[in-house]
Amino acid sequence: MARPVILDGLDLQANDYRIVDTDLFNAPPKNVNVVELARKDGAKAVFERFGSRKFNLVGYIQTSTEFNADEALDYLKTFVNRRGLELKLGYLGDYRIWTVNIESLQVARKNTDVSRMGFNLSGVAPNPFAVDATETTLVDETGITTATNIPIVGGGSYFAQPITVITINSVNPDDELITISIGNASESTYMDVTGIFEAGDVLTIDSFNEIIYKNSEIIEGDGLFPIWSPEGGTFEFSFDATTLEVDILSKYYRRWL
Repeated sequence: MARPVILDGLDLQANDYRIVDTDLFNAPPKNVNVVELARKDGAKAVFERFGSRKFNLVGYIQTSTEFNADEALDYLKTFVNRRGLELKLGYLGDYRIWTVNIESLQVARKNTDVSRMGFNLSGVAPNPFAVDATETTLVDETGITTATNIPIVGGGSYFAQPITVITINSVNPDDELITISIGNASESTYMDVTGIFEAGDVLTIDSFNEIIYKNSEIIEGDGLFPIWSPEGGTFEFSFDATTLEVDILSKYYRRWL
């Protein structure tokens, strides 16, 4: 049985289509900037970043008639002119998912190839990391009344950048500025949010999109949006209010190289 490959709802392992080879299993490329050491052998890495990733889907179309083959090819061509396609690859009983754009479709078809033809679909994923089909919970704690370090279990093969929702159950004072902080010591990433909070307020810290909401209003924070490595660590929560009770729900999509 062939591994599932689904391009924006089109199953490329069913009906008229089959994928026989792909480079999606490769890790995305990483750019490493180095500087030469003065009067010494070797160099020092000073900056690393992952760029976009290219990919290829190599397969064929096979139908019962020339007309059906032409139709299948024309339909495949419609994906070239679309943006932000969802590409799903079956993996570990689930899917790894990229958002991609198709750059080219090359077809190996001679005039005598009536109902079968090979093709190579090439594209780019601007965000090179695959994500799971479903979210993973980083923290789910209720009734927190003190500063705390919550042990968390990592996942994926790249940093977790969760959406953290802090629901204010009660707070004193509720008419003065207080600061609420979350962070991860392992990565030295902490975010402080200062404001006036009342019972029922919801503070959302989105580490992936790097945006903070108080209820539906965008507000500013101070620091770095927290991230967690695949090895896990602790979720640190603190505040400077006299008393505060909150619920914390933090979720993310595991990301994979």
